Amino acid sequence: MTPEIHCFSAAIENFNRLLSLVLGERKSPAQPSENLLPYQRSKALNRKLAALRQLVGDNCIQDMPQWVSFQNTYVCNLRCPHCETHGTVESREYNNDKKRNMSDEMLKRLMSETLPTADEYTLSLCGEPLATSNVDSILEQASNLYGAKLDLITNGTMLTKRRLAILIPRACRIQISIDGATKLTFEAIRLGAKFEHVMRSVRVLTRSSELLPEHLRPGVSFSYTIMGSNIRDLPLIVKLAHCLSVPIVNCHFITVLYDYVKNEAVDKHKALYNACHYEATKAARMLGIQFNLPPLLLEPMPAIKGNLEVTIWSSASFPIVTMKHCLHLHCLWKMTVSTRMQRKSLLLSLKALRLKERPKPKPKSKPSQSANY
Repeated sequence: MTPEIHCFSAAIENFNRLLSLVLGERKSPAQPSENLLPYQRSKALNRKLAALRQLVGDNCIQDMPQWVSFQNTYVCNLRCPHCETHGTVESREYNNDKKRNMSDEMLKRLMSETLPTADEYTLSLCGEPLATSNVDSILEQASNLYGAKLDLITNGTMLTKRRLAILIPRACRIQISIDGATKLTFEAIRLGAKFEHVMRSVRVLTRSSELLPEHLRPGVSFSYTIMGSNIRDLPLIVKLAHCLSVPIVNCHFITVLYDYVKNEAVDKHKALYNACHYEATKAARMLGIQFNLPPLLLEPMPAIKGNLEVTIWSSASFPIVTMKHCLHLHCLWKMTVSTRMQRKSLLLSLKALRLKERPKPKPKSKPSQSANY
């Protein structure tokens, strides 16, 4: 299927979905419309208004947000050096001050104004959401009173068994930030976290979700920040996700905010990233992992001047560490010539050059016939 046909069919499918949503054709057989709770009616109406506004393109149609973010805390228990809010000592002292947190009364008031019509919500995006005071009661209130699901982004250090029992039925997505697939890389970047503890919590999360009905399972995924220190772990993070039953891995490049991490920029490791990109995507296809990775960083070398117009794409050789810690040398090399005649002409020219530079054999000198009497 060509990309144009695929995009057109996707647009038609999206249009039909929005139209059916506006017309109210999709109704859950288990919950008839007359048995819906008040917040379910308001959410259904808000979804129809949003779909209608998107279909007709009329911004005069007013609807409420379907996804809400509450920046209720800046506190985080880790010290990741590349983090914008906790990367330096000064920023950690400022953001870990609990006086900056949103009060429980303010948070409950905002929830009562937005969650009756919103389907999903998320807590702090600039800190650790599970570090929120009274987080368990907040989750229960958002779920029981308003029927909203939590979209959680966490570092995974506070996923205790007791909290997972409260969190799993009330979350729609749980994304764990993990910037290393080995203990050495993980603990060097996620300062303050223990690799074994986080991996054990992730496996308890995925195994508990597998025991639930499919419509109650939250979507679990990894979030991976690519930098110079962990590029070699890209193939390993795919295999780690497969071992822990995590179906999705979302990757993004590091944003360099401080001078001491400027060498972590992926632009300085293009050849290494390209080779690890190939190994990781190959492993993802084999293991059935949805691996969302930025594109390759190919950069062509300048074309060789002359009549042949040869274009060379190359990168240096470098080692890749695999699960068995074996070293493999990879070299990306692509050479294109405009026509076959030019390629043949190039070979003939090189052959003639070699013949021309080959030194001629010296003639054998005849032995002098001196009379030795």
